This record gives sequence, structure tokens and C-alpha cells, in this order.
Amino acid sequence: MNNLPLFVINNFYIPTQKENLIKEILTPKIKLNNNNYGEHNVEFINESFNKIMYEKFLDASKKLLNKFTLHKDNTYKAWVYCTNKNDYHEVWHDHKSTCSINSVYYLSIPNEEECQLKLEHNKNRFDFFPKENDFIIFPSYLRHAPKKPNTEKYRISINFELFCNEKTEDIFK
Repeated sequence: MNNLPLFVINNFYIPTQKENLIKEILTPKIKLNNNNYGEHNVEFINESFNKIMYEKFLDASKKLLNKFTLHKDNTYKAWVYCTNKNDYHEVWHDHKSTCSINSVYYLSIPNEEECQLKLEHNKNRFDFFPKENDFIIFPSYLRHAPKKPNTEKYRISINFELFCNEKTEDIFK
């Protein structure tokens, strides 16, 4: 995986009220199935959490990547994705149409020994094994798909994006 344009930050953020945050995400998800059996992310609106995470994401990106400036249309939204073995749909995708720099924060991973994410780069596929509270930063063009969990407990990941003026390839050179 050394050739992947991917940065992993272990224990990026450990929420003080993690159980409340998980409940805040899972209650409407279970009640409404608002990510439609794993087919899409749902906007996550928790202003204090989003602000902390977004600022940490921006700071980390500035330290790890080449110089960039935020586009005027950049947003500070977060997107949550919850799946388990009964609530899952494989979706290979990228984020080229929505951002330059993509990230995923793993809030809850029921079984860290399992692959959580499949990545595709230069026609090669890789399995990725993040831990809870890990944060990954990667270019918008990196194709990926969440792996199907093997448990009824939910894996919860939260996506943050940066839309920049510069070309993604130049930011990640």
C-alpha cells in the first residue's frame, strides 16, 4: 500500500461522549433507514463535532499535502455512512465531482480485524484495515468501496471533504 496516495492518522479524535454521538447517528438511521441499505451517505448535522473535525482535517491536510487554497464553494458538511451485515450495498465510487481532498473518520468499527474499505489505484485493489478513531485523507480520484461487515453491529464512518482551487493531482504530488 506504499504507493497509495493515502494518509492515516491514528487516534485522530476520540469524542468525549462517543456513546451519545453513536446514538445520535443510529437513532434516525435505524428508524428511517436513511442511508437506504448502504446506498448513500446522509448529511450529519452536529455543529460542534463537525467544526472540531473539519478544523482538524484542514490543519492535517495543510501539514501533509502540497499547498492548496479552498474554493469559494467549499462547504463544511459531514456525511455519515452506517452499515452492518444486514444493511449493506457495495458501492464503488470516487469523490471527483464533490471535492479535491477526501477523508473518512472511523467512529465505530465492530471488528477491526476485518477489512473495512477496499481501495483501487492504478488498476490494483487493496484492502484497508483502519481502527476506531482513525482518520484517512486521500485524493478525490481514489476509487473505494466499503467492505460488507460480518456483524449486526454498525460500522459508522463520517466523511469530510475539501474543495480546492488547485488540481487534486498537484495537491497530492
